[in-house]
Amino acid sequence: MPVENIVFSILLVDNHPFFRRGAASAITDIWERVQVYHAVDFIEACEKLSKFNIDIVISEIDLYPQNGIELIKGIKNHYPDVKIIALTRFKDEDSILKVYNLGVDGYLDKTVNQMELARAINKVINGERYYSRQNNELVHSRIRMFKNLNTDENYKRFYAHKNYKEIVFLMAHGFKNRAIAEILFLSDRTTSVHRSEIFKLTGCQSSLELVSWAIEKGIKNDPALLVKYDSILMKSKT
Repeated sequence: MPVENIVFSILLVDNHPFFRRGAASAITDIWERVQVYHAVDFIEACEKLSKFNIDIVISEIDLYPQNGIELIKGIKNHYPDVKIIALTRFKDEDSILKVYNLGVDGYLDKTVNQMELARAINKVINGERYYSRQNNELVHSRIRMFKNLNTDENYKRFYAHKNYKEIVFLMAHGFKNRAIAEILFLSDRTTSVHRSEIFKLTGCQSSLELVSWAIEKGIKNDPALLVKYDSILMKSKT
């Protein structure tokens, strides 16, 4: 197909040729004027990106030997105009929020059908984000909440308190109320009151949602807190 007749181009990055062929067939069945390139790993993907004018990268996260996270970071640094749809078998909130934080434009699991793949591509090519609502409705609601909290007065109050961030950090690493109280030299009652207020300020309805919020805000892996509580975290794993 002549280059001038191509509307947009897609790079499919996946270890499995069967999946790449199936996805390419699904895409070309819907769009006649699309160029689909293939890559099996990080290195080949980088070669194709440097050689061709790619509009969208649809990449598996679980690549080998270098994972798709590193590919996404590289694309963001060197090809900021390229749209990225992360494609994976993982459906847990931690994985979704981790990829979301990298600034990808879409997230789909590998059971995606042709119509949802087309919907995602249409959204992304038009400058919107797409996350599979079928499997991740809870994450969608949390993402909307996180965005709203950025300028919310409650968000400012959370960070103004000397204990709230550390309580959330410890909760995100699996510590219960009594253990947190001992670590921070607080009473059980004070810690419980702080927890209740944290839930109100963040808008989270459960500990799972609060952990997701901690991941989104970088609290769970905050470098300073990881260093400060390194020995406690190591002891909890033994």
